Amino acid sequence: MLHYVATPSPYEIILCLEMRLILLLLILAVTIHALDFKHLLKKTGNFIEKLSAKTSTKFMKLFERTGITSLGGRLAEMRSKIWNKLMLRFPNKKNKEVEEIMKKVEAKGNNTSKGSEHSIYKINAEKNVGQSLFQSDILLTKQQADEIMESTEKEGGRDRRQALVDESYPDTMWQEGVSYRFLKSAAEHTRRVFRLAVRQWQEATCIDFFEDENRKANDSILVVEEDGCWSYLGRVGSIQPLSLGDGCDEVGTALHEIGHALGLYHTMSRYDRDDFIKFAFENVDVDLMDEYVKTTKEISDNYGHPYDYGSVMHYGQTSCSKNDEPTMVAYDIKYQETMGSHVLSFIDKSIINDHYKCKDKCSKKTSAKCKNGGFPHPRNCSECICPSGYGGALCHERPKGCGAILEAKKERQYMVDRLGLGEEARDEFTFCNYWIEAPEGFAVEIEIISISDGFGEEGCTLGGVEIKSNADQTVTGYRFCSLRDNNTVLVSNSSRVPVITFSRYREQQIVLQYRIAF
Repeated sequence: MLHYVATPSPYEIILCLEMRLILLLLILAVTIHALDFKHLLKKTGNFIEKLSAKTSTKFMKLFERTGITSLGGRLAEMRSKIWNKLMLRFPNKKNKEVEEIMKKVEAKGNNTSKGSEHSIYKINAEKNVGQSLFQSDILLTKQQADEIMESTEKEGGRDRRQALVDESYPDTMWQEGVSYRFLKSAAEHTRRVFRLAVRQWQEATCIDFFEDENRKANDSILVVEEDGCWSYLGRVGSIQPLSLGDGCDEVGTALHEIGHALGLYHTMSRYDRDDFIKFAFENVDVDLMDEYVKTTKEISDNYGHPYDYGSVMHYGQTSCSKNDEPTMVAYDIKYQETMGSHVLSFIDKSIINDHYKCKDKCSKKTSAKCKNGGFPHPRNCSECICPSGYGGALCHERPKGCGAILEAKKERQYMVDRLGLGEEARDEFTFCNYWIEAPEGFAVEIEIISISDGFGEEGCTLGGVEIKSNADQTVTGYRFCSLRDNNTVLVSNSSRVPVITFSRYREQQIVLQYRIAF
């Protein structure tokens, strides 16, 4: 048998040397920028030590059973691995794709506040608890932490995921409804906003919530007022804490933390998130790198729903920033202010209804035939749960209440909306719904003429306008709330554009100009 040995050409030798040099430079870059594990562990700290003595004693058995005592070490290891992976991909900390998007964001100017005083991650950072929690506000069990650690080492699995479906599923679900109670010392306003959030989740799902005033339920959420806003992920068994501390007593925050307790991960943890947002990690606080962990099909599921920038489970654009500059940039920059919402979105409702099999309660043959992406209400199958901007029994009408149907013409016309009252922020939003319609086959052009000053927070957590010129009407539309949005022009994907104004603060004025698009 003859053996032939190929002699490499000079070109192949040079190419091989170049590849080795590149590899060595990458390894060197990672080594230089690698995070020290001991440093991370020290910064992460022990979550239990940050609780009051009363709370840590009350829940010590639960903390030991669920592995919270070792969570700090797992988070430090996770953050170190994520950082080192990123440095291997981008050794100079720059991503050209992100830079191009950032230029577009910066071109609009910046009249919004830096971040939002109402954001969970900012509150938890100020209270020095965010670093001790997964993605700033989640208490993970040891099993969940192990599964997420494994997922950070995987590159496959292109499934789109968000709701918790791990090895413990369906034990992580509240199959007999959700019992909750309050620590006796809980403030009345904390109780009020939690109950309002409970009502929203209950009215949009088949999940029953019970206030366990007699403290008889074996499994229950106990609302406490520790430092920060945080919750376990899903049901863990026995009495589990959910904190709405100082600054967290808002309905939007309570909706978010209840979402975690029901089993929802953050929206930006979806595996397909890189198709919708990019991270400017040169702005990221390296001690919070777990913010950017993506889940896999083994531990979560979003039931095929599209990515929703306006989900109440989505953090805002400056989340976990070290300099108050954006850490997340939307590919479609018109969605930049939509991230960080305090409004329960249609997709949030739909995912939980899928996760808890609420939709199975309605027969396809006899249930309401919902329009515009709605689905039969599990508590009344003859009516529908509708996307924002749609109402009526079948989601084929403008929602009841303030607003109007406006006819777009060739000439420019104006829509002027005034909404809100007083100088103090209210607990819940007031909404007005408009439909701007063009003749069949024509699109609508809308220009933002002016928005009142003082509402410019990421996520538009005090008020603003949502313009649903986007193609998929099930997801949240583009939200705007700052002076920098003036002169923004949108063209619809159909002959109808739902426009929703919303406010929970003093009077705001929204002025839009609209016409048939040509």
